[in-house]
Amino acid sequence: MSVLFCASGCLVSSLGNYEIKKSIEQLAIYRRATIPPLVITRCNNINNGLVTSTEFEESVSRIKEMFRTKVDISESAYDTAWVAMVPSRRENGGDSNGPRFPQCLVWVMENQHKDGSWGLDPHHPKLVKDSLSCTLASILALQKWSVGEQLVQRGLDYIGKNSWAINRSDQLSPTGFDIIFPAMIHHSMEMNLNLPLEPAMVNGMLQSRKKEIERFMDGNFGTIVNNMGHIVEGLVEENHWDLLQMIRILDEKSWWSIISPASNAAILMHFHDKKCFEYLSSALNEFGDYVPTIYPISMRMRLHMVDTLQKFGVARYFKDEIDHVLEETYRLWQQKHEDIFSDIMCTAMAFRLLRTSGHQVSSDGLADGIMNIPCPTTTLELYKASQLSIYENEDALHSIDAWTTTFLNQQLQTPSNIISKEYFKEVEDFLRFNYHGLPGRVESRLALENYEANTIQMLKTSYRSKNFNNNEDILKISKEDYNHCQALHQNEVQELERWYKSHKLDCLTFPRHYLYTIYFLISSTLFEPEFSEARIVWTQCTILITIIDNIIDSWDTTSKEELKDITKLAELWDDDSMISHNISEQVEIFFNALHRTVDDQATRASIHQGRSVRSHLISLWQEIIKNMMQEVEWGTQNAAPSMDEYLLVGCITIGIKMVVSTSMYFVGEKVTLDMLEGEEIHNLWWHASQTGRLLNDLQTYKKELLERQLNIINLQVSQGQGSISQEKAETSIRVMIESARRKLLHSVLQSKESLIPKLCKKLFWIACISCYYVYSSSDEFNSPQEIKKHINQVIHDAV
Repeated sequence: MSVLFCASGCLVSSLGNYEIKKSIEQLAIYRRATIPPLVITRCNNINNGLVTSTEFEESVSRIKEMFRTKVDISESAYDTAWVAMVPSRRENGGDSNGPRFPQCLVWVMENQHKDGSWGLDPHHPKLVKDSLSCTLASILALQKWSVGEQLVQRGLDYIGKNSWAINRSDQLSPTGFDIIFPAMIHHSMEMNLNLPLEPAMVNGMLQSRKKEIERFMDGNFGTIVNNMGHIVEGLVEENHWDLLQMIRILDEKSWWSIISPASNAAILMHFHDKKCFEYLSSALNEFGDYVPTIYPISMRMRLHMVDTLQKFGVARYFKDEIDHVLEETYRLWQQKHEDIFSDIMCTAMAFRLLRTSGHQVSSDGLADGIMNIPCPTTTLELYKASQLSIYENEDALHSIDAWTTTFLNQQLQTPSNIISKEYFKEVEDFLRFNYHGLPGRVESRLALENYEANTIQMLKTSYRSKNFNNNEDILKISKEDYNHCQALHQNEVQELERWYKSHKLDCLTFPRHYLYTIYFLISSTLFEPEFSEARIVWTQCTILITIIDNIIDSWDTTSKEELKDITKLAELWDDDSMISHNISEQVEIFFNALHRTVDDQATRASIHQGRSVRSHLISLWQEIIKNMMQEVEWGTQNAAPSMDEYLLVGCITIGIKMVVSTSMYFVGEKVTLDMLEGEEIHNLWWHASQTGRLLNDLQTYKKELLERQLNIINLQVSQGQGSISQEKAETSIRVMIESARRKLLHSVLQSKESLIPKLCKKLFWIACISCYYVYSSSDEFNSPQEIKKHINQVIHDAV
């Protein structure tokens, strides 16, 4: 039997079998002895949970200013070349012999690199394929207007020297490269350009393009419409342009919301579409003589900034700015505005940030996220969004989860083709730890250690934001805040160690390092300085539950008698006169610690709440101990409860209800009797507890089968009388876990008609995160070394 955060191989311990017995009279005297109350210390340089220093505040001010600053994005040689190819129009409607956007042609002529290439970074070892694409597009633009003969020749020389990169998997590949690059080769042949490429290579690319086009066109209308925006300039077949014309007529909204300048240029050349002309004119009005690879970009980058600040754990310094961005995003979402919905990555990020902030948004807006030509960063964003289902029928999220998980796993198999170290670690951690099982502070530490300024992103060509990505201020304040919070956490650990020793818990065979593990689980998710008391209370309760669990796990006659003594003491609580028999020393130590800790917690909680909560805290302990005793009785009697009976008891003994209900009094919110007695709180603890209990059982059922302990999977198999296999039972439990997780998240994020404060509900989700972390199915993840590493990162080792 396991309780909250006591995963097999991580937190299992057994208490020594003490022989010394003491009378109940001695116990009563000991319990009434004076033990100094717990004193919470705080860091002097933290004010209301915020680091304060002149230099720190200056960095914060500069970041706040970024929210009001125009996004400055890198030039795209690829897209600018395509825009330069658009011919001007004659009065009679025909094409003229000159470019419609001559400033773009001039830009192309003036921005060739010394090696003959065009592109973002000619020296980046993984961007050679991208440079080939940009260079060929630029050559086509110059050749079309018969200018820059020497530039063309230098570009051709570059292509000849670097053609080795075309089929290399270790090169970062622009979106749609396998379709678009061969199409540009086709156009070069029509222009009588002699590309220095081997005929066999060219034929191979053309054949591969044909197969890729066929795969790309194999889908429903919505999928084809979505994918068209990624490779419009790669279409050369007339029937595909006919299809595009049909889309243009039938789905005008999707048609003109394509946010690629190159695609708009290709469409404008073919159809002389007014909206495409207006789109390109708008981009050039903003950027002058070039275009970026994505436009508009402002909303995507602002959402990315919100996401970065949240990931790094410093969002609380920018609450007003973030609230403003999210409210504006929600307004645009409700309007189905193209600034959100024309960019699937922006749509996915907006959906995730809005849903997690409590806004009511439908996942239907992500239906177009089922793509045949995935972009790595877009795929990761879609994966994150797909993990936030809160309704049973969110089919779009289920579909996105399936294909993005497959794609990201494939990405990990070829790390040389990953766009950045930060991206690789993020993908690796989410897939390895489960998206819901990565504690916030662990994620922040990983992000800080793998942060790369000037991070390159890839769409049809590589790009970076000049003023949003390259921001050392964000990294600086994030590290300083992390270290300041860590200093406070270290103080709290010292306070917990004093509590541990003063109550003689160090006399039990409960390893001291378990205190760090248990404290880590809460401090890695509820890390802010203002929740110091809540973290300490959470840790105390979990340690005390774990001690009882260890008594039960020893599973002998003595341990059963000791649990009976604990149960009786809990039932009577203050009435010592009702007990006449002796108790073991470890029961004496434990119950004294429990009684005094509850009294101390009740005293401090009454100050926060303005009323006594002692009877509620006592009842929570009586309930969990009583149900633990019920599990022991089932085990000793070889009784097999029904599934419902098992869950009713198991969802209490997992400990979430007791730990969270106690901690709620210490997060700065008033907890009323109406809240505690309502259906909403019942649903929260039930779904959280069911998630934790089933995750535990799913991981430990093989071990518990050998030890003849109860487990829901083994119950299903045995009660199925041969009709249910272990594999089928596992599948059934996974479905139950997902259902409980989904209902819990829905309750946590629901704000309408909710009586329970958001912070109190958040604690149930934190318990769920900790369960996913502890009960991960990966043996490596559950190793003591892995947990120790995370403990050191969060509590001990400064960034």
